[in-house]
Amino acid sequence: TEKENEIFNFLMSQTDNYVSREKLLSEIWNYDKDIDTHTLETHMYSLRKKIEEKLELKDLIIYREKKGYVINGDFL
Repeated sequence: TEKENEIFNFLMSQTDNYVSREKLLSEIWNYDKDIDTHTLETHMYSLRKKIEEKLELKDLIIYREKKGYVINGDFL
C-alpha cells in the first residue's frame, strides 16, 4: 500500500538509526506524539508479512523496545 511504501522508504533513509514509533506516526501520518493508535503496528505487520512472503526475507525490519524500528543491516 502507499503507507507501507512510505514506511519502508523512510526506514531505508534512516538505515543507521532506530526510528521511534512516535517519529513514524509523525512523519507518515502527521499524528501528534500523544495520540494512541495501532495504525503503525497494523501497517508494519502487513509490510513485514509481504516482505517475508514475496522476498523471503525474514527479520528485514527489526523492532527493539524503547528504540524503535530499523532495517536489518545484515541485508544491506
